[in-house]
Amino acid sequence: MPTDPAEPNLPPQDDSAAGENICPQCSGSGRLDGQPCPTCDGTGKVMEGIGGG
Repeated sequence: MPTDPAEPNLPPQDDSAAGENICPQCSGSGRLDGQPCPTCDGTGKVMEGIGGG
């Protein structure tokens, strides 16, 4: 299934194997070089898998 590059690559809202974390690219500021961070779309937060395995 192709994904829309404008949409962040986030797991479904009910995915209990993921959690919110600070964006590693912008350190949670939401900005890079005066522009919205492309990794988190300017939110400063990303969803990451948790638990390992």
